[in-house]
Amino acid sequence: MADKAVKLAMLKARIFGQVVKPPNVRSPSKLMRKSLRGPEVMEYFKGGVHPRAIDATFKPLRALSIFKDEDRDWRERQLKSYVARGKAIVKKGGGKRAAKTKGKK
Repeated sequence: MADKAVKLAMLKARIFGQVVKPPNVRSPSKLMRKSLRGPEVMEYFKGGVHPRAIDATFKPLRALSIFKDEDRDWRERQLKSYVARGKAIVKKGGGKRAAKTKGKK
């Protein structure tokens, strides 16, 4: 009976252009739902380049205007405009509340 049901499902899938999971085959969906872990990620990306190494490579080229990083240039312009308006992002522990308590000591 189960054999007939499998054959019918395969036939139905072929007629309507659907994909059917073959019987007795494990699905990777459970594995895909799990979060990635460090060693597995490093194994997957082995031979990749670290972002800091890329920054160190292109920093002299940016200084000489040979290489342009549009995103970084935009971010620097935004930061300068924030500082000019007095809205710059403060370092951790340097907010209003910390400034109040520093004066009391």
